[in-house]
Order: sequence, then C-alpha cells, then structure tokens
Amino acid sequence: TDVRPLTDTERNLSPLLLNIVRWFIHAAYLLSPTIDQYKDPIFKIGQRDTLPFLLKNMERDLAGMRQQLDSGPDQCILFLVRTIIALTESTENVNISCAQKPERVRVEASVVNAMEELLQNPLGVIRNAQVLIVNDINVVTDPLIKQLYEFEDPPKELSSDEVHCKSDLWRNSQSLNMPLFASSFSNSLKPSEQARYPTVKTFLQIRHQIHLLELLPRILKFFRRLLSQFSYKISQEEARKRPIRDVIENDPELEGGFDAWAQAWEELETSSTKYAIPEAYKDKKVITIDEPLSLFLPEPVPREGICCLHILDSLISLHNKLVKAKRGGLKDIELSERALFVSYDEKRTSMFMLYSHSVRLVGKHKEVTFHYDLFEQYLKDEVLGGVHPIRESMKDFTESDNFKMTYQEDVTWLDLCQKLDQNERQERIPSNVKMEFLDIGTATKAKKALASAIGYIRAGLGSGVATESLVQFMDRIGCFKDGTSACIPANLRKCHVLDAWYTAYFYQSYRSATLPFETISADDLEVVPADAASWLQETMKNQKIIKKWLVELHRFLIEWIVLKPQSTDDRSQDYSGWALMDCLDFFWDKGGSFGATLLPPHEEEIGGLQEEGLPDCLLYEHVLPFWLELKDKHQKIR
Repeated sequence: TDVRPLTDTERNLSPLLLNIVRWFIHAAYLLSPTIDQYKDPIFKIGQRDTLPFLLKNMERDLAGMRQQLDSGPDQCILFLVRTIIALTESTENVNISCAQKPERVRVEASVVNAMEELLQNPLGVIRNAQVLIVNDINVVTDPLIKQLYEFEDPPKELSSDEVHCKSDLWRNSQSLNMPLFASSFSNSLKPSEQARYPTVKTFLQIRHQIHLLELLPRILKFFRRLLSQFSYKISQEEARKRPIRDVIENDPELEGGFDAWAQAWEELETSSTKYAIPEAYKDKKVITIDEPLSLFLPEPVPREGICCLHILDSLISLHNKLVKAKRGGLKDIELSERALFVSYDEKRTSMFMLYSHSVRLVGKHKEVTFHYDLFEQYLKDEVLGGVHPIRESMKDFTESDNFKMTYQEDVTWLDLCQKLDQNERQERIPSNVKMEFLDIGTATKAKKALASAIGYIRAGLGSGVATESLVQFMDRIGCFKDGTSACIPANLRKCHVLDAWYTAYFYQSYRSATLPFETISADDLEVVPADAASWLQETMKNQKIIKKWLVELHRFLIEWIVLKPQSTDDRSQDYSGWALMDCLDFFWDKGGSFGATLLPPHEEEIGGLQEEGLPDCLLYEHVLPFWLELKDKHQKIR
C-alpha cells in the first residue's frame, strides 16, 4: 500500500488530519446507496467497480494515519471512534452541502476546532480509549471478542466435523498470548531497542512470579497477627510442639495468611537469599497445617523461623526489581502492609497486551507486531502507579527474637551475673533515676542487650572504667538494636549494668500477660492465705511501698526459686515452711553468705520494707502466687 505522506496545498490541514478527513469522506461514499453516480464525475474511474476503489483509498488513508501516529491499525480505529464522538458533540458540526469551496473550508475549520483537544495528545487519547475498553467487563467476556481474537476455540455447535472446517486450518497459527509477546520482544528487538522499554523487559523476565507479589500484604498481616498473639509469650520449644492448625482454625484472616505463605514458599523460584534455609526445609516445597507454629514466627537466627525472612526477602527483591525498572531514584519505604504494592491482574494485563498488537499480511502469512510503548505505559500507570521500592532491612522482623527467654538462657545469664563482681564492682541504680519499660517487647530487647554487656564485662572485654556511661559503653561494644538505647537512662554507669538487667527482667515479667516464669506451672501454685489477702487490701493504699515489694520479691523469685534447680550452693536446700520475711532477711544479708542477693537494696529501702513487713502467714512457697496477686491488683489500680 502506498503510504506516502498526503499533502494538500489548498487545505490548511496537517497530514494526520488530512488522512482522517479523507477516510471519513471515502467511508461516507462507501455507505451511500447512490454510489455509482459518482464513478466518473468525482472519482474519474470510468466503469470500474467503485467498492474496491473506495476500500483501497480507505486502506491508504489508514496507513497514513498509522505512519503519523506511529500506531497499529486497532489504535488508529480507536482514534477515529474518538474523532466521531468529538465531531458529534461539537456545536460547530452543522449540515452543509459543501457545494462550494467556502462551504468546504467552513466544514474543515469546524473539524479542526472539534479535534483540537484530541490532536494535542493523540497517543493519550488512544490509551484512554483502551482503558475504557479493558474496564468494560462486557468486552472482556464477550463471546464475539473471544472468537475474533482467538482466545477460545469455537463452540461445538458452530463447528463442523468436516476436515476443511477444522479451526486448525484457518485460525491464526500464532495465539495472541503472553509467550508470543515475550518471544516477539526478545527476538525482534535488539538489546539497545529493548533498553527503551525497561519496565516491559523486567516484567517479562519475572512474569511467571509476578502474581506472587499480591501475597505480600497478606503475609505481612499474617506475621503481625501471630507476633501480637505470641511474641515474648511462648518459648521456642512450646512453639515447636504446637501445630499451626490449632492457631489458624476458624480464623479466616489467619487461614488466608497461611495459604499465602504456603503458596509463596512453593512457587518462589529464588534459590538463595541472604537468609539460609534450614536443612529440614531446603527440599520441602509443600507446607501443610501440620507444620509447627515456630515455622511461622519470623526470627533472624538459623532455625525454622528464618524461612519467614527468606520469603519476605525474596518477595521484596522481586518487588524492587520491577519498581526500580520503572524509574530510578524513587525513595525507599519501610516494609508495611499499609504501603502500596504492585497491582497485577493477569486478565487485565492480557487485555492491554491484546490492544497493543497489530496484524498485517506478509505474502500469505499473518505477522503479529506489538507496540511496546503502550504496554510500557500501562505497566507504569496501572501496575506500578504510586509504588515505591521497599527497604530490605525488614527491621521489624530481623532485629528481635520473638520468643520469651527460656529457663536455660536465664540460668546462663544469672551465672554470668554471679561471677560479675569478680571483674567489676556493681551497685544499685540510684533511687532518683527512673528506669521503666512500657511494653514487654522493649523490656525483653533491653534485657538481652544488658545481658550481652554483662558477658563482655565478665570476660574482661570492652575496657573502660566502672563510672563510664553505660549507654556509651553498650553502644561502643555493639549491644544495641534500633531503639533499645532510648529505654536505658543516659545517667547510668557501667557499675549499674547488673541492676539495670534485673530491672528489665522485672518489667518483662510485670508486662507479661501469662505466667512469666517458665519453670513453674500454674498447677503448682499455692493458694494465698486469707490473712495475706486482708493485708494486701490494706497495703494497696500505699502504691509506693507496693512497687518496692513487687521489685524485691521479683529479685527473690529469680535468684531463690526460678533458677534454684540449677544452683550447686546452699540455695539448693529446701526452704518450704520458712516464713517469707525470714527468707528475705537472709536474702538481704550483706555479710556475703551464700543466700544473699548479689545487689542488696539501699539501707533506707530495707528499713522501709522491714518496717512494713509481710504477714507471718506468708511462707516461702507462697511467694509466687502472692507476687502475681500483688501485680494484678497494682496494674488494676494504675
């Protein structure tokens, strides 16, 4: 077809507009019932058939439009439809016979005015029309559309068993699908040309996994729910004994989160990330509801919970690869289920792929070509619109151990504390320094950071003097995670590290919603005597003294009861039946006996507690239930 640019020295029309006007003129003649009378006067074709002449000219006009718009025939037809709408809505569109040149000039001027807005951004007009079509569910599901574009085989009732009617003989040999689109992109474009469409190129590289990105917000909600329910409230061993089935049962959100986790684990192709998968799960792709809860609680240590970080890291890498292909320099955001994520709809994407193609005959064969600029714009606007890269730190999941400290770990740290004074003198925190933790998570993080510092000091590492700032010392030796240092008063010294550890431990127990001491079962708790309950009710009026009793009894619980089974000294003897106040007097003894606490309270505090005293009915075996009741009443009053 001759597609040389059309020009007209008598008309003030651009080549594109001239092609459009000519196409409408030829189309109008084609629809005229009296077309034959125009053969010779207007078309100068003698007795030749008018229809082929008009169709050939319309094809030539359309080819000129394709050249001017740099688009396929489907896109040009969409532009013509929008032109018809603009002309019919124009107030200047009047019925003029065009018998004389001035009348023709008036009509063409009205066409120019009506199309002024369309001609400012013709490709944008085409794209908006495509969006309207894709949004029209009737178009997507229309049986005629499916047959025209060969999305489906013809219905059996419209098919024939005769050989010459088989669809294999007359249907397009190349199905219009994503594999054809990908093959066309990689084989028909040079690397330098592919670089012009970076989003399309990256999309095609990861197209088999891109649907997994929609799972990311569901997986994040799944993790948040589990952590809010179990973080610092269950030990690793308990989590390993509890199947996830028991947790997610009859909870649609958790069940959906589990399904998303399992699907991502099975379908992700990323073979390795910075989080190594434990041997037990390296070749295990199918995850069932019989797996332990511990597998679904994220933690940055080489146990089963690290599989959660592997999934997140893989999905974030996939997300960032596509988003950064869209445009460099975008600001990274924190990982959150409230963020905007990649919005991928496979059917919708296929429709845009469909409307960005064109077919032309090359000899006896059909050749399919695609307009990658239209698909690139679709990906940027709809799939990635407003989406930012995600920081890979995942600090909410990588900077804390979500399990409560186990009995064995506490034994280890207490052993460190018992030997600490050999290396460096320790003191109680001054009474005028306030150290408090408002939630169990912060208390647990601080406790572990302080335990690390104790280990350094006991080993003779880190140097410095006892009066050095505790926060500066811990920062220097790398004890802090994000936000931990803000919870430790800046005016504490190294000599206060042990007391700070006890304080953090106290708040961990105080903020716990469950029984805070793993080695003691709720079934083993003694009943608090009635006289002690009466004493408690009277003493609750003095909140200050209650707080002191809570702190001191907690220290006593840790050193004399919770960790007692591991002791090899005199504290291993049985104190059952002893009055609790007698035990405390022994505990506060400064004489260095085996039963004494590592950090006796200040004299004025001992005097105040001894003066108040505890009721004689309270025995050694009542201390834990009494402390729990004291804690419960104190929290309710506060």
